[in-house]
Amino acid sequence: MRTIYSLPPTQYGALWAIVVVVLSALIIGWLIALPILTRKRVNKQFGLVDSTTRATLSADQALRERYKARIRALADKRTDGEIDDRELHQGLSVVVREFVTERLGVRAETMTLTDLLANQRTAPVAYVIERCYNPAFSREGEILAMPGENDPRLVTIVDALKVVDSL
Repeated sequence: MRTIYSLPPTQYGALWAIVVVVLSALIIGWLIALPILTRKRVNKQFGLVDSTTRATLSADQALRERYKARIRALADKRTDGEIDDRELHQGLSVVVREFVTERLGVRAETMTLTDLLANQRTAPVAYVIERCYNPAFSREGEILAMPGENDPRLVTIVDALKVVDSL
């Protein structure tokens, strides 16, 4: 018969348990402090913004200016007689939908008027698109003037410019 010798379990000192607890606390503290210590700060008291915010603001403004220039170019073409009301309103619809797609990341080119109204982010655009429907799709291609409007074409252009400014 064989004799099996068993050794008593090795006892670790209390120092090792303290080291593990302290190291765990340091790691957790570091994980919490890292995002706080490395974030970019905005000084609201003096109106200063960090470079990321400034770049975003200038990119948004450049996008708006680009689309407002396209709207004005369409208006100038209509004034010069290069395009008629139907082409003006079809162009306005395309430009405004492209702006919404680029600005909000919503596929506005394929959305119906009902879809635009249902989405709260695109609802302001729906009014301009609705004004473009009649001249763009009617047989006569004429703009329906609302009561009190002298030039409904101008109102649609101004509304399109407002949408680009507001989104």
